[in-house]
Amino acid sequence: MCTQQFLCTTHRTQLSSNLIKAVEFFFVNMKTANALHHSGRYNEAFPHAGCAVETAKLILQVENIDTANALLYFTQAIILTAQIQAKRLQLNSAQHLIQQAIERLERNAQLSPETLFVCLEELNTTQVQLPENQARHDINGGRHRHLYSVH
Repeated sequence: MCTQQFLCTTHRTQLSSNLIKAVEFFFVNMKTANALHHSGRYNEAFPHAGCAVETAKLILQVENIDTANALLYFTQAIILTAQIQAKRLQLNSAQHLIQQAIERLERNAQLSPETLFVCLEELNTTQVQLPENQARHDINGGRHRHLYSVH
């Protein structure tokens, strides 16, 4: 989905094997990214939002979880990251991130259908609300691996 990597290998491994730690890590990064986003510090918010997205993907892969909450975590992290990318004028990347998330959720239609519908609606609404998709504004085209790793 997202070609950029925000979690280091150690954190990815730790979070994959410990759901409680993954959920805590998700909320810490979402809270930090949200606070930085609201204060206009988009470049600082971006790696935290990216960590939240990666962590939400790990949570979605866990068996025997509350699927509805996992879907909501994933959706919230995608939306926040896309909003931050839009503020950073990475409009193509924001649109692409949301489109990939929609496609991923549509492939998992059997997971908590009611929540899935809400998540898809939120993603579609966010995608429509993003500024026009103009390639000339997209910094680095989203092709380069992000240099930050949040620990």
